Amino acid sequence: MPNTRRAFLAMPFRPELRWVREAIRRAAQELSISLRAVDETLAPGDEIIAGVRQEIRECSFAYVVLSDLNPNVMYELGLLHEASKPTVLLADRDTLAHLPFDIKTRMVIAFERREEAAAELTRAVITATGRLLALFDPKARQEILSLPSAGPSPTVQGGCNSRSRSTTGRRLRTTVLARLEERDVRRTTSPRTTMVTLRVGD
Repeated sequence: MPNTRRAFLAMPFRPELRWVREAIRRAAQELSISLRAVDETLAPGDEIIAGVRQEIRECSFAYVVLSDLNPNVMYELGLLHEASKPTVLLADRDTLAHLPFDIKTRMVIAFERREEAAAELTRAVITATGRLLALFDPKARQEILSLPSAGPSPTVQGGCNSRSRSTTGRRLRTTVLARLEERDVRRTTSPRTTMVTLRVGD
């Protein structure tokens, strides 16, 4: 598909976080985004840092999982910021309390560190990504600006109980455009530094 966007994935590649990668991958697949992780794209013997830099150069935006504040992930986040790539940040709630001060002010998808939260995380990533992609499209931005105010905060609370699950899913999807406020668009002159926030697993 010629118009498929590429997303770089920076995260700790550990078995216990595999479900987080798969939750992000499912969201990317639903939005026709090609998700690129260096450990999956490098050929044996290739230099890792060169591969990271190439993927960052070629990506449209990135997902960065900050769980445990992995040094390699933090390095990749620095490269993404240097390259002015739009970045969706994610972190489990324990890590969220220990973010460095220069990241703490950013908005983050916060999730419970348990595999049962995978479906909620996928929906939150779909919402966050849709909101970010809307900023790539001037027509979509103008349509968003013409919408009435949708409230004081773009944060979405993702309930986990069975009664709220279907409502939460619909709300997460409609939030992509309906709750992108005028002030958010005005302070972002380009999609470069866009960060998004959603809460998952409350």
